[in-house]
Amino acid sequence: MSAMFLFISLGVIVIFLIFFIANKFEKKRIAFLENLALTRGLKFDKDARILTRLKDLEVKKEIIADYDKFAPEVKKKLISFKREEFLDYTNLQIFIRGYSKEARNLLIIPFKDNFFFLFDYFYTIGEDRNWNTSDRDREEKNEHTIALIKLSSKLPDFYLRPENIADKISAKLGFDDIDIEQYPEFSKKYYLLGKNEDEILSFFTPERIAYLENNSGWTIYAKDNYMAFFKGVNRISANDYENYINEISIFLGSINVI
Repeated sequence: MSAMFLFISLGVIVIFLIFFIANKFEKKRIAFLENLALTRGLKFDKDARILTRLKDLEVKKEIIADYDKFAPEVKKKLISFKREEFLDYTNLQIFIRGYSKEARNLLIIPFKDNFFFLFDYFYTIGEDRNWNTSDRDREEKNEHTIALIKLSSKLPDFYLRPENIADKISAKLGFDDIDIEQYPEFSKKYYLLGKNEDEILSFFTPERIAYLENNSGWTIYAKDNYMAFFKGVNRISANDYENYINEISIFLGSINVI
């Protein structure tokens, strides 16, 4: 047996083990979320079908009561198939940027007279999409557990996330974000961008700023009738899911957009 054949064989085995472990982990996550939905009276859909039609739907109780009526059927696709534009209608940058976009493991969770849609979201960003080694090295794969709400009233167009060292360096070079002078601690913790500064400053009331100052780590995308938000930089683990749902409910109650 040549060294090259042995090397290739080991590579195949490693790849198989990675896929096997990932598949087993995903099945365990789905089973956990199915049970969570059952015990809390929520709707769960591993294929997140309703997201492809949310633009055309009024968010109301019938969506949960007769979910399959509103959610399109899933057609079997090749394993490499990814939905590229299924959330573009929100005009939220997180759903427009990148490629290999995919949403799954959706929970629909009532909040006041509305719902928030909680799901795992995956996308890749990079310099281009040519399939050679150097391009793949520049790819950045992202995954978050995102909450999405559809509102009857419009929001200002803004993007908020935790500020990092690179932002502070950029600010010294003149590439600054929107700072709220009366709240230096908030501006220190968060990076804020948007098209209409007056509308954005009006949105960030003292109550909303106080909550975000005391509960750092949130990322928010808002535009028109949609807002997507999440905490942290990775998917939420199954063990933390119930706490995350409760934290999102507190978040929505504190920023008072519903």
